[in-house]
Amino acid sequence: MPSWSRDFVRCQSCSTQLFRHKAKGYCERCYRVEKEIQKLQDLSDQELHKRSVELFGVQPARKEYLSVAVISERYSDIKLRWLKLYGAIDRDPTILSNILVVEEILNEVARQSGRSLSFFDNKLMGVQSNMPLEQRAMMCKLMLRLLVSRRASS
Repeated sequence: MPSWSRDFVRCQSCSTQLFRHKAKGYCERCYRVEKEIQKLQDLSDQELHKRSVELFGVQPARKEYLSVAVISERYSDIKLRWLKLYGAIDRDPTILSNILVVEEILNEVARQSGRSLSFFDNKLMGVQSNMPLEQRAMMCKLMLRLLVSRRASS
């Protein structure tokens, strides 16, 4: 029955079929992130602290923020944020009934295009009332695909 890979219908991390299957139920993008997370498991506390500062650019305020689970989750969220949102919309387009999700996607596209981070803030109320959910989902998935492909090439 699975068509994406021998054993899986879609990636186990991002829930999409956008990228080819790499291994263990992960697409090429997610598998790379999972390998990085596996490397974090073997680090000492000192190395983990140093790595977290490298990854996030700030020193954690509390020691509990240094746990492998917390750092792994944050790393995955940073690296796979838009890909996971694409998968979430694919599974349940009703999350786009919250216009702030659409605004967040548009602002990221604007940011990557050299515009202000809040270029689209408070400008989408008409989209919510005038655009059917299916159209909103299609538009957002196309923009997310653009974001994901731009990240893959950079």
